[in-house]
Amino acid sequence: MKTYTIPQKMSGTGSIHDLASDQYDREILFRGSNKYAVILAAFYGGNSFTSHNEINAIRQSRRLRDFSHSIIDYNGNEYCINDRFDIDTLLDLNCLGLSGRVYATPSLAMRW
Repeated sequence: MKTYTIPQKMSGTGSIHDLASDQYDREILFRGSNKYAVILAAFYGGNSFTSHNEINAIRQSRRLRDFSHSIIDYNGNEYCINDRFDIDTLLDLNCLGLSGRVYATPSLAMRW
């Protein structure tokens, strides 16, 4: 099982949308062969995350579209999904297979 630690941020900095908590480090556990985690902002409390394979990370992110969250991999790279495209288009673009924070577009996935 792999673990990624999101370090605690200094109190009074950032915003409610940050993944980092001002109370403690957040330990993200990647169970089995899962390479991605969908993490709610620290504002929601606790260690609110789930680990997934690629397709399920996209699905979970879409379910949580009304909540502040991010997708990260076990190296800490953060990913964003552009909701203009359906899951099949995103998989064809292999947008989660790129390193760094990405947005999917019809013809390419570019780093942000």
